[in-house]
Amino acid sequence: MRAQSALHTTVEAVIELFVENPKLAKAIKAALSPDNVVTPSDMSIREEFACSEEACVYLTKITIQAEEPIKALLRARSTVDEILAIVNVIAKQIKEAKSNSIKA
Repeated sequence: MRAQSALHTTVEAVIELFVENPKLAKAIKAALSPDNVVTPSDMSIREEFACSEEACVYLTKITIQAEEPIKALLRARSTVDEILAIVNVIAKQIKEAKSNSIKA
């Protein structure tokens, strides 16, 4: 039996998106928010969203705690990758929609 370690590692990752198009910013927030409602006990996700006349800012702060640093880092990386993949898909869909509306 392994002895329990008193040391824990905390990894924080922050994604801050500046989006000029409020429609795109709201779509990103809507797509990500349902996924962030329930997180494991060793993870927290905090979101902030604000719009001004120039742009919207969508901030996501991810905090992961684990006994082993590599586990915390890998989980944080996986979560960031998932968020960025969703953002990329939304941006591509909006770009395609704009392209199609210009052709019509």
